[in-house]
Amino acid sequence: MNYAENNLLRGESIVYRAQLHWAIFLAPIFWGLIFLIVFGIGASDNFYDEDIIYAIAIFGVIFLGSLLRAIVRKVSSEYTLTNKRLIMKHGIISRRTVELMLIKCEGISVDQGILGRILGYGTLAATTGGATNRFTKIADPVVFRNRINDQIDAIHSATGK
Repeated sequence: MNYAENNLLRGESIVYRAQLHWAIFLAPIFWGLIFLIVFGIGASDNFYDEDIIYAIAIFGVIFLGSLLRAIVRKVSSEYTLTNKRLIMKHGIISRRTVELMLIKCEGISVDQGILGRILGYGTLAATTGGATNRFTKIADPVVFRNRINDQIDAIHSATGK
């Protein structure tokens, strides 16, 4: 069971779950390619050059570190919309959670750069009480924003505000 399911309020149900986009793996892909290039250069020189061995080790560590970081981020992140709240959770050992009451939400915005538009990811920003919380590298952020706005409209229709 995940964080949101374990912390639902009375009468609260999950409406939508957003995911992190695969673009969080772009840095590991980049470092993996650099590692393979340096490894290929070293293999063509039969690994005789000590500098190539160090470069292979350094780029291998950078690649593995960035890959591990992306995997941990992917498996430890939750973005959940309920009929009452917007819940964001990051972390396994050290955890950061943000829980925004939809009835108090003042604004939702989506920021997408060129690469984000092409690949389908972006940053969703939710403002409540003057504080802005950002949800980065969200897959299909416009769909997520629309679901949030639909839920806010449903809450306002039910309460008559």
